Amino acid sequence: MNEATVTAAVSSADLRLLTRGKLVLTVSSAAPRRPRDLALAGAVQPRAVCEVFQAPLSVAEAAAEQQEDVAGGGQQTASVGVLAEDKERPAGQAWLYVDRHGALVYSVQLSQLPAETTLLALVSGRGRRSVELEDLTPSLHASLHAVASHAGWANGSVSRLSPRELEQLYAGELAVNVATGTAASLVRGRLVARPVADARDSPQPILLTPKQGPTGSSVRIPVRGAAGNMTGMAWFAIDQDCNLNYDLTLSAGSPVGAPSSPLQLALEQVPFLAPGAPVSRRVLDEFSFVSAATQHEAGGIALSHAELSRLDAGVSYVDVVLPDGGAELRGELRQVRVPAFCLPHYSDNDVPSMSASMGQPSGSGEPEPLHCFHETRFFEDGAQWVSSQDACTMCSCHRARVQCDAVVCPPLRCDSPAAPAPGQCCGHCAAAAAAAAPPAESAAPAGCKLGTQFHAAGTTWHPYVPPNGFDTCAVCTCNASTLETRCERTQCPPLACAEHEAVRADPRACCKKCPAPKTAVSVPPAADGDTPPPLQAEQAAPKTMEEVLAEGGCKNPLGKPHLNGDEWHPRISSHGEYKCVTCRCKDGKVKCDRKRCTRTVCESQAQASALHAHAHGHGLGLGLGAPREEACCVQQCRRFRRHHNKPKNEPRNEPRRVRTLPFRKKNY
Repeated sequence: MNEATVTAAVSSADLRLLTRGKLVLTVSSAAPRRPRDLALAGAVQPRAVCEVFQAPLSVAEAAAEQQEDVAGGGQQTASVGVLAEDKERPAGQAWLYVDRHGALVYSVQLSQLPAETTLLALVSGRGRRSVELEDLTPSLHASLHAVASHAGWANGSVSRLSPRELEQLYAGELAVNVATGTAASLVRGRLVARPVADARDSPQPILLTPKQGPTGSSVRIPVRGAAGNMTGMAWFAIDQDCNLNYDLTLSAGSPVGAPSSPLQLALEQVPFLAPGAPVSRRVLDEFSFVSAATQHEAGGIALSHAELSRLDAGVSYVDVVLPDGGAELRGELRQVRVPAFCLPHYSDNDVPSMSASMGQPSGSGEPEPLHCFHETRFFEDGAQWVSSQDACTMCSCHRARVQCDAVVCPPLRCDSPAAPAPGQCCGHCAAAAAAAAPPAESAAPAGCKLGTQFHAAGTTWHPYVPPNGFDTCAVCTCNASTLETRCERTQCPPLACAEHEAVRADPRACCKKCPAPKTAVSVPPAADGDTPPPLQAEQAAPKTMEEVLAEGGCKNPLGKPHLNGDEWHPRISSHGEYKCVTCRCKDGKVKCDRKRCTRTVCESQAQASALHAHAHGHGLGLGLGAPREEACCVQQCRRFRRHHNKPKNEPRNEPRRVRTLPFRKKNY
């Protein structure tokens, strides 16, 4: 390919044709006979490159512009100085590119604008030499998602730029300026060219503004000092390896950091947007700007499946932590595309719940906190609260599970109990309430506070102890005179039986009781030919399953439930009743024990078995006629003799000799 460099003077008319795309360049042959047959012609077009011009719009840049204007002899306006102390300061970002037809396509995002009329323009120069090149105000519209905060967007294109304007654009001398009727420069940013990389290939950048409160909180804390005038813009993208790439640019005058105190890029995520949502925070990168530059890019940051899912759902935030304990710049990640193959795949029958990732290690290695979601908000693990739907229901959060219990009212010890007062769930004694009534001039009610609950003076209640619910074995009282809370447990009477024999009539009963003694029922003799009268026990109606279980009984999958204190042998379908195991029901719990055979029982049983076997001619071991009670100890006694009845001087590898008892034949 042949190249030639030609330098020629261009007139102003040619420059106008050049900007309109109508300037044609012709290369022809020098032969005098046929110059038109050997000629090439084409219109001169602007170069097409993969680069974007971007600028964070900040108050600091506008203040620097105003200082240059004052230094040049201009008059200072008070708007920028006043805005430096505002609680919410304006900010914005702009990015644009030149398409293949030479048009300038621009996008501008603004935040926290004042209520007065806003002017948006593309300008060149600084200070008193600032010249407005293009008015972008007609394309500025209010954002539908943030009307209350006076945010706005501007999207459009400028058909043609002059050659000088294109030269200024590529030289970094153009800027985007936002002004009002009283301020010549509200926020401003100088356009800088950046090549399109992995991160800048995303749909749009993220606007970073000073963080004014924790995640999910409606409280706004004003950011004082120079950090409140800073603005940043960041591009984020997920590549084909499911790694995060980013490009960060801060406004002029931002701290560059140092190896001892670098800047940090942190990622904060929530399950979904709700009050009190648990926040997982992870530091993605630490960096320092090179020299006085305020641009940094990095990539290859691995994220977990849970982090990628929340990033795709748009419930993630990015924070830029300034060095030396400075403020933070925050942006909401809503336009980050995550490839489908990077997301976890679930079947229709295996969809994880909101709290599936809670308690599991996050990308930083630390387990995510456990929270409960109830009635449109989150609660921390171990918290307790009054239900917003029912004031007489207490709820608690235990290991990411919500448990709600209705308020249990203790019995009142007075002759004339009064109905529950407004805001109270239980009644009270009228005399105690009258003694605790506040003076007429005092509007605040008298009472006690236990934990987060307020109780009126003279009232009694059961304490709420999650996750077990209300402790009905304790009663708390708010003293009407001293307004002090005192809790006492139920005093149980002494038992007339052994502790292991006592049972609870109700699983939630405070005290145990001795079981009723079993009395024999005498049956009168029946006359000849007459049937005996029915027993009193048979005349009583049998208890239902609910009654038996309420009294501490146990469920029986093979039939009716067992009463509290019953003992029985389990039944095996292939063997019938298994008497070697005895089960017992106590306080709703079944405990089964196998019959244990001692050494003395095994020795006496071995002698009896040997005599029984020789007498019936069956050799050693138990015969078919051996008692069933002895059969329960066969396996245990065999193991006992194997380990404890082996001769001391017998070699290990030789079989053990079985000793038999002498048998004397008797004469009949």
